[in-house]
Amino acid sequence: MSNFEKLLSLFKKSPPKKLFINTWDSDMAITTWSYISDLTLTSGEKKKEDERILKKPVEVFNEIISETPSIDLTNLDGKIEMIKERMNALKKHIKGNSFAQEENALIYLNARKKYFKNKDLFKWPTTDNILIDKLCKKYKVKSVSIDNYYRNVPKEGVDEIVKYGKAFKKVSNADFEFKLIVDDAGKEQTKDPILLAQSPFGNWYYVLGAWDKEVEILDDIIYKGK
Repeated sequence: MSNFEKLLSLFKKSPPKKLFINTWDSDMAITTWSYISDLTLTSGEKKKEDERILKKPVEVFNEIISETPSIDLTNLDGKIEMIKERMNALKKHIKGNSFAQEENALIYLNARKKYFKNKDLFKWPTTDNILIDKLCKKYKVKSVSIDNYYRNVPKEGVDEIVKYGKAFKKVSNADFEFKLIVDDAGKEQTKDPILLAQSPFGNWYYVLGAWDKEVEILDDIIYKGK
């Protein structure tokens, strides 16, 4: 069972219902994950005050939207063959290395071979690690794996997860992950998250949506920046 199938099995219990902000077909200007760890304190050292700005993830939604990455579709078979030759050569001389970068590159290139036929399935806006990291340093939010937070994903979010999973499998058989950006200000660390999904085409994420039980108008969040 893949990670995606395991995740879907967790949603058998009905999650709480909140208004979901769907990014599909949005026309917003596209502009790009890190975990903010607790400070390790030595004896007698004062804990550094968290000076990040207190905002809900949904309130800073616009700041992680990036320009749509350029997807190079030229000479894909040649590039795939070159990377395979590189891996085979390196494996003869370097033992115990996973060659993760080369393996990821092969995943991306093979998916890109199917991109043109399936591009209309991937209309979500995008983000990347640089913008996510910047967001987590500026605001009291953090990025987390969806695994421990899935109970807070509303039905609309689950629908997007299923939709994305089907789209992903059209272009790749690789495993992939979902992430959330959640509140990191206190006890309510699961409220108002942003839902992200790993791209099959390159090292970035698709922004599937965000939700907030208090939000009523999509335009106020995405277009007006309120």
